[in-house]
Amino acid sequence: MKFIKLLLVVVLLLVFLTNLQAQMPMVPMQEMHEEMHGSGAYPLTGEKIGPMMKTVDIDFLLSLPMIEKLELTEDQLKSLKTLKKDSTKDKIKKRAEIETAEVDLKELLDADELDLPKIQTKLKEIANLRAELQYLDIEAYEKGKTLLSAGQKTKLKESPMKKMEGPKPGEKPKPKRRT
Repeated sequence: MKFIKLLLVVVLLLVFLTNLQAQMPMVPMQEMHEEMHGSGAYPLTGEKIGPMMKTVDIDFLLSLPMIEKLELTEDQLKSLKTLKKDSTKDKIKKRAEIETAEVDLKELLDADELDLPKIQTKLKEIANLRAELQYLDIEAYEKGKTLLSAGQKTKLKESPMKKMEGPKPGEKPKPKRRT
């Protein structure tokens, strides 16, 4: 009986997470990976990779190629590093909240009588916390962009990161290069 309840919870969790994932924007990372590496698999394991969430973060602005391309000043670098430090602290706190909520969920799942409404509420809480964690990266990136001059923002728009986003709606995808 307990196994059936656990199986039911797992199925509900999968349905909920699948629905949540379907609502989030996706990026064709596998195509980019194939262009760079020639196959749609990780080099060591051979495991296929699927679409991934588009994430931007402050690390992109602090990467050596971007520092050089944007010709960041010392003051800009200092401000970006401070922004990264503050963002990292916020993300650590958010991860701790997620872990705490996951411990609470485990406790709910280990109960003899499963309280499905409480489990669903906890799952939604965890999903929201994960969304907030991803938002922290986006927020730091956007704050970092405000430190850039108009010319630097133009160079940023021309960066390879923008090419990873794929075609805009109504635009045909670019053909894959054969090597």
